[in-house]
Amino acid sequence: MKYKLFYSPFFIFLLLVLPVSCSQPKKELSLNDKNLIAQINFYLKQSESDSLSVPQKLKYIEQSITLATKANIDSLILKTNNKKAEIYNISKPDSALVVLQDFEKLVQSKRDTLYRGYSHLNFGDYYYNIKQDSTSFSSYNKAKIAFENSKDSSLVVYSLLMMSKILKEKNDYYDMEAVNVEALNFVNATNRNYNFSAIYTNLGISLKETYDYEKSLTYYKKARKYAEDDSSKALIDNNIGVLYTLSEQPQKAIVLLSGLEKTNIFHE
Repeated sequence: MKYKLFYSPFFIFLLLVLPVSCSQPKKELSLNDKNLIAQINFYLKQSESDSLSVPQKLKYIEQSITLATKANIDSLILKTNNKKAEIYNISKPDSALVVLQDFEKLVQSKRDTLYRGYSHLNFGDYYYNIKQDSTSFSSYNKAKIAFENSKDSSLVVYSLLMMSKILKEKNDYYDMEAVNVEALNFVNATNRNYNFSAIYTNLGISLKETYDYEKSLTYYKKARKYAEDDSSKALIDNNIGVLYTLSEQPQKAIVLLSGLEKTNIFHE
């Protein structure tokens, strides 16, 4: 049985009005807003200059934060404050914690998934630098989850590589292997060669330490394939040479390590 539909005059009016409203183009940025954004990006670029002192970098950062707040654009407010947190982490670690906590509160107020990941990442770096490995590992894991949710696979990989680094330092090679296997699922075009080389090297290390020399060699060879410079290749070759020694293949080890000795890679 079919039912007849009844439309009130008010609903008919909405049907006529809403399509017109939805088809309206988005409001373009004013010339003043465009100028503010250009200034903000200029100050951010200046803050990354290696030729500037830390106080000079922070001056540019504060100017960018002021302008971003004036423009009232959440993405720029978060971006500029994240840059401030990063600089404090690197250059003023003794004062960094308060800045990181303030950034965390800002991110929570904006409910931004991507920058929630950055906040956790900043805490991961901070606690790693002061040797609080458990807290650091937890922060990197939270960052990984947030970046998964925001679909930023390159930062998922970075978080996992830092977790791998902590596990290596703790001699936890089984979990180190698992973390790097997971990282392989997130490698994309960004830093592809570097990430593959780093992950495969980590797998080579973890499998060597758990005495699976055959698989370890396979991963070291894959790592070398993606290595982007002679220094990285030489370090991997050195690892392979050690592996040959451990797996009772001394002749292969001698040939490989003798070749490295003739280069200047480890003497620069």
